[in-house]
Amino acid sequence: MTSDSGFAPNPYHGFMTLACCIPRIRRAAQVGDLVVGSYSVDKSRGGDGHLVFAMRVTEVVTFDGYSTDDRFECKKPSRNGDDIALVGDNIYSRPDSETPWTQADSAHSNPDGSPNFKHTKNDTRINRVLISRDFLYLGNEVFELPLFEGEDIRAKGRVVRSDFREETVEAFIEWFTSLEKGIRGDPTNPHRRDRRDCARRPAKPHC
Repeated sequence: MTSDSGFAPNPYHGFMTLACCIPRIRRAAQVGDLVVGSYSVDKSRGGDGHLVFAMRVTEVVTFDGYSTDDRFECKKPSRNGDDIALVGDNIYSRPDSETPWTQADSAHSNPDGSPNFKHTKNDTRINRVLISRDFLYLGNEVFELPLFEGEDIRAKGRVVRSDFREETVEAFIEWFTSLEKGIRGDPTNPHRRDRRDCARRPAKPHC
């Protein structure tokens, strides 16, 4: 990871969701898989190798399913809301499969709130949202990942890895299962774009 704003992944409202960015992981991950995010150990990238989040995928849905599911209504962004509402990741919708995606005013929009078509293209080319109810989000309370069976699983550069030894995976699962889950800290790089005019659009209440 290069930054952590609470947007990707989004750990709020009882679910950790990966709906934007990281298309390689969203394409490949299946229910039951563990997804781990750490800063790179590559010092030239300003990394320190610390763990940011870990999630066990408990559900996979399409953007269409994500946008219409009442459980995730509170994940829709409100640009005049609080820090959590600002980073809502439920931002793509369309009336039917023949219609282009609409991007909500969000952390992936242009500064003026207009759609950012580069982000839209990158996010929606993989029509999958990863969902977890079994997750750990550290934010600014990061800590260093230990070795698992002698193997260092931390990122080395901006890479995606899935080639770990079986004994390493088993050791990590045992360690992850033993942890107290949930949100432990706040985003390290909170989203700071200007909020919109409150009179123009009321803020959404928290679920």
